[in-house]
Amino acid sequence: MQELVEHVTPNIPYPELYASSSLNLRLLRDVLKSKGAVEKGGIVTPIDLRRTSEKLKDQEILDAVSTHLGVSLDQTDASAKSINKESLETIFGNINIALTEANRYITNVLELKAPTEKVHSIQDILKLIRKTSSYKQTERKGLETHVGYCALISVAFAVFELQKEEAHTLAQELRYVEGCFFTQNESNDYRPLFIEPFEGDSSVGTTVVINGITPQCRASLLTRDKKPDSQITKFLMSPEATATEALKDAIGMRLEMDRDRMEDVMERLLTYLHENLEAVDINIENRNMFDDTQFMEYKKQRLLRLSFSGQVTTFTSANPRSADSFRVIKIRSKIKIPAGVGSSQNHMRPIEIQITDTDNRNERKLSSHQIYELKKYITVMTRLFGGCSEKWLLQRLRKISSVNGY
Repeated sequence: MQELVEHVTPNIPYPELYASSSLNLRLLRDVLKSKGAVEKGGIVTPIDLRRTSEKLKDQEILDAVSTHLGVSLDQTDASAKSINKESLETIFGNINIALTEANRYITNVLELKAPTEKVHSIQDILKLIRKTSSYKQTERKGLETHVGYCALISVAFAVFELQKEEAHTLAQELRYVEGCFFTQNESNDYRPLFIEPFEGDSSVGTTVVINGITPQCRASLLTRDKKPDSQITKFLMSPEATATEALKDAIGMRLEMDRDRMEDVMERLLTYLHENLEAVDINIENRNMFDDTQFMEYKKQRLLRLSFSGQVTTFTSANPRSADSFRVIKIRSKIKIPAGVGSSQNHMRPIEIQITDTDNRNERKLSSHQIYELKKYITVMTRLFGGCSEKWLLQRLRKISSVNGY
C-alpha cells in the first residue's frame, strides 16, 4: 500500500466551510431533493455539500437517499413496506460496494486516511449521514472525522451513480470492440478495421495497418477501457460532471501516425464506426492539431462528401488542464454493444478515438500523462476539501520527478 498522508486536516485550508454558520439550509434541502444539479449562483450537487444540518428530520435524509436509490425508504426496516427483505439486502449491498470503493479511492489514489463504514439497516444509513454534522466550530472538535465522512459519502455517491451506467462491464465491452477491429466477422462484413497487427513495442503501442485506405498506412495503436479510478476522478472533478459525462471516453483508442495520412485515416474511421458499429452522436474535436483554416478545409473537402456528414459535429477546443503543446484529434461517438456483451440487452457505449502525429510532444515535460493526472487530482482535492497541503503536493511531485527525471 502507498504511504498515507498522516491526516486529512492539513489539506483543509478553510475549516469554516464545514461550520454550521456556513450552511444554507434552504439550499441544502433543494440539493438533497434534486436528482441532478441545482443552479443557485452556480451549479451545486451533493458532492459540493460540506455538512448536513441537525435540523433535518430523519425522513428528509431518507427521502434524499431514496431519490438516488430509486426506491422509497422509511424510518425503520420493518416499515419499508414497498421493499421486500431480499431487495433491501441488495440495496444495502450496493451501498456497501460504493462505500468500500470510496474508501479505497481516498486511501490509494488520494493517499489520505478514510473512514471504513458498512450499512446493514436503514438506521445505519441515518447514522452515517448524521456524521457529516459532527464538527462544532465553537469547540473546534470533530473536524477530521466530519470531513472524512463528507469525503467518503461524496466519493461513494460518485461510485453509486457510475454503477447505474454498468461501468463494471467495460473490460468485456472493450474485448468485443477489439474483436470487431481486428478479426473478420459478420459485424464488420469480414473487413476488419486493422489488418493483423505487426510485432511492435508494447510500451508505445501495437503497430497496425489500417485496412481500406491506399497507399498502405501504418499506425501505433493503444486501446483501453476506462478504469474505475479514472471514472471516479472524472465524476468528481466538476459540478457539471455526471456519470454519463465521466464515461464519454469509456472505451478509448489512441493512434499515432504520419501527419500527412491523418485525414485519410479520419475518413476511414468515421465510415467504419457508422457502417459497422452503428455509431451515433459522432463528434470530431480539434485540439491544436489543425489551425482553423486547415480544419475548415478538411470539413469542406473530405467530411462533407460522406453520406452521413449531417450526423457529424465538428469543433475546436482547448482543455485548461492540458499543456499548450498538447495536440490531438478526438473522435467521440456512441457505438452499439450487442446483448450478451456485459449486459442482457443491446446498449450504446461511448468510445473516444484519439489521433495524433508521430512527432507530437504530448508526453513531454508539462504535457506528460503524470502531470495531467496530477492536475486532475488537485482538482478533486480542491472540490472535496477546499485545497491540498504543500506536503501532499510535494510528495506527488517527487514521484513524478523520480520517474521522469525532471
